[in-house]
Amino acid sequence: MRVRDVGKTHNSAICDTCPSLDYCLTPSLFDRLQAEPSIDLRISTYPRSAWIFRQHEPQVGIHVVCDGSVVISMERADQRETVLRIDRRDRITNLEDWVLARPTYSISARALTKSTIIFIGKDDLRRLFTTDPAIAQIMTFHLARRMESVQRRHLELATTGVKSRLTTAFSELLEATGQETTQTARFEFPITRQLLADIVGAAPESISRALSELNAEALIAREPSCIIIPDVPRFISHAGTAAETPIPDPPVKAKEQAPAHMHQTQPRRHR
Repeated sequence: MRVRDVGKTHNSAICDTCPSLDYCLTPSLFDRLQAEPSIDLRISTYPRSAWIFRQHEPQVGIHVVCDGSVVISMERADQRETVLRIDRRDRITNLEDWVLARPTYSISARALTKSTIIFIGKDDLRRLFTTDPAIAQIMTFHLARRMESVQRRHLELATTGVKSRLTTAFSELLEATGQETTQTARFEFPITRQLLADIVGAAPESISRALSELNAEALIAREPSCIIIPDVPRFISHAGTAAETPIPDPPVKAKEQAPAHMHQTQPRRHR
């Protein structure tokens, strides 16, 4: 793993152009750093595919995504990595582990693209949380947003089809890689069927069919090493329309309907 650690220095230009500045933890941390230089806070840049932390390692603090995108995954019982979500700018990757005071990380984090990560030690964060109302409020906001995200995911799994969930996932990848305002987008990093299947909660075979449909509609183009979105505004518009279209309940087949006489009370026979 190659990590470029830049210590406690901070590129304020990143914050100046960040739309999430109002509810990001970063400005509050650096304000406190000016008054308390002993705080264990550092900024590191991770290349694509580098591990930021691994599941079951000692939990030593929290990691805030300042720039880039990070894959959050969990190891299953069969030791296969399952992707849970993709965290982008301003996300706290392991907030639940810190809140629950777990001794080890319950998840793993790996850079999907080149990513800048801010780390703060758990003891310093606990002290700031109890003494600084601004930091406590922001942390509470992030925890509530994470719960809302989980609820929304369960709702999408129950009410939308695989193709609609897939277009939503691509829209989130556009935002995570900063390509949501471009005309054409390219995902140069590997996007496998299994990765997409884990993100949207579907079988790889269903992902293949959905990708073929999106390709036939010219919403995406596939190459051996990447996926291209040739017309980003059109894709985002299509994704929004698909998300608003509910899936009707499947009709009950005639053979599945119980005969009416089966529900009628039969008279008791007397011997």
